[in-house]
Amino acid sequence: DSNLQLILNRLKDKKGFEIQMFEQVPDRDLAILYSKSRFLLLPSRAEGFGIPIIEGLAYKCEVIVADNSSMSELAKKFNLPSAKSNSTSEWISLIKMAISGELPKSSKDFEHELFMPEQFQRNLMSIINADLLDWE
Repeated sequence: DSNLQLILNRLKDKKGFEIQMFEQVPDRDLAILYSKSRFLLLPSRAEGFGIPIIEGLAYKCEVIVADNSSMSELAKKFNLPSAKSNSTSEWISLIKMAISGELPKSSKDFEHELFMPEQFQRNLMSIINADLLDWE
């Protein structure tokens, strides 16, 4: 959204830090981006499953979302700050809070196990091997 881009450009100029926006990020780069990010801003109105929210929380990012679709369910579940009206002033306020470290802390109850293909393969093989031993 062009309004959000203007907001971010103004904040970047004032605060002197780097803001990057991504649309598609290869899975191999996600861990690096999340671990180096102070917060995740997710103004999407189309994200159907909320996977970026879960990923951001898994990497200890503060997450700010638009209050819509699955976003509102996850925002409530994990006590995430969300833009309810999607107004420019509301986004500016949330972004400033994130930059200054004043966002309310997300749910401490978030438990996760990051999906890693190698770990999945090991887990799958241990299940298969255990089942094979039971058949003998």
